[in-house]
Amino acid sequence: MLRGLGGGTFAALGLGGLGRAATWGATASPLLWQRDVVYGEISGQPLLLDIASPPPRGTPRPAVILIHPGGLVAGDRSFLADHVPLFAGAGYVAVNIAYRLFSEQDGTNPWPAQLDDAQRAVRWVRANAGTLGVDPTRIGAFGHSSGALLAAHLGTRETRDDPGADVGADVGADLGDHSSRVTCVVDVAGKMDLTLASQDAAMTPRTVALLGGTVDSPPEHAVLGDFSPVTWVDGETVPFLILHGTGDTLCPIAQSRRMVTALQEAGREIVAAEFPTLNHYTILDWAVIGPETLAFLGRHLHPEESWGVGVAVR
Repeated sequence: MLRGLGGGTFAALGLGGLGRAATWGATASPLLWQRDVVYGEISGQPLLLDIASPPPRGTPRPAVILIHPGGLVAGDRSFLADHVPLFAGAGYVAVNIAYRLFSEQDGTNPWPAQLDDAQRAVRWVRANAGTLGVDPTRIGAFGHSSGALLAAHLGTRETRDDPGADVGADVGADLGDHSSRVTCVVDVAGKMDLTLASQDAAMTPRTVALLGGTVDSPPEHAVLGDFSPVTWVDGETVPFLILHGTGDTLCPIAQSRRMVTALQEAGREIVAAEFPTLNHYTILDWAVIGPETLAFLGRHLHPEESWGVGVAVR
């Protein structure tokens, strides 16, 4: 049995392999791909995203922003590439984003550069909603690990900065009029609370460096609070789905449990489940989390139709 985080319960879901995006759906679908789309530029560095869309229709579709893991110091869009057609095949415009990574060598791109980019991506999608065929009022976020941390921030706080004209729609228009808050969040094994990190080993040396600290001079509590989505939960926080494996040794499951508690105490909608034996990476098995993920997104984003997903041509 699966025990829901925070006391809820779920029926057990079948286990299986993720495969190459060819097992979810019965027929091949004519997904439309746009790759390496520039959604901003910072100091000459383009910020890129990939988009997979179902066939055009007369009414706009909801969108899902996918945010890759890597501790905010590594990783790229390829990590969630197999998930992109799974969301597009379910009727969503799937947007797989890259963001600036912190350099442990020279200290460039410290926090909150990654948050700024994730928020910018959401605003870019809203600014270009007409062209993309997206309903700007129906945008969800899906993230794994550190990507889940960024996704959680998109559901708990508004835009941190206003970069203005240099990173707008078409990399030239102002994004200031567009919100970065999403409609709902799917958090898969994310670190949510670094304010009590010493209790569960969630703090790593590279996270200390990312936040401007050192071994001898750790980040200040206020910085840890800014980094932790749990501290931003309030009455405006959007609905959350939180998924975590009990076999996760990289991100302690206590992180998700604390986020569940914060959401419950704020009276916000929370659906959560713990999966026995799954670890930090096997938790991404779509045969396990796909049904609950799509059910949750469907309740809040209403895709209205889906397309069978066959082999995605990249």
